[in-house]
Amino acid sequence: CRKELRRVAAAVVDMQRLVRGHLGRMYARAVREQKTAVCSVVQKTWRAHLARKEWRQQEREKELQLMRIKCAINCQRFYRGWVGRERFRAFKRVRDGQLYKVHAALCIQKWIRMQQGKATVQRLRCERFAMVHAAATYVRKNF
Repeated sequence: CRKELRRVAAAVVDMQRLVRGHLGRMYARAVREQKTAVCSVVQKTWRAHLARKEWRQQEREKELQLMRIKCAINCQRFYRGWVGRERFRAFKRVRDGQLYKVHAALCIQKWIRMQQGKATVQRLRCERFAMVHAAATYVRKNF
């Protein structure tokens, strides 16, 4: 009977060993699955954080690019306005110079025509005086 009792005790010890091993493996698997789940949550949260950070960076880059484009457009607008004003000023200087030249030409023409008119009047006066003088001489001679 002692032999039987030892055999049963050994069987009980084997069963306990097997059950405890099985329970230990189940506990280890549960702990490993829990750690895996926690790691997955941490990884998911970290990747979401990085994705949001990357998205914000891309949005900032888009805004910066848009600001650069707007600045370039403003620079072009200011430059083209300045060029247009300069062209107008140059045109105005040329036009004013041409008007000055036209005015000067008109003044010269007016002076020349005045001189021609004076010469014509002087010539007519001389001719008239010569005619009157000739007539007076004729009258004196003949009468």
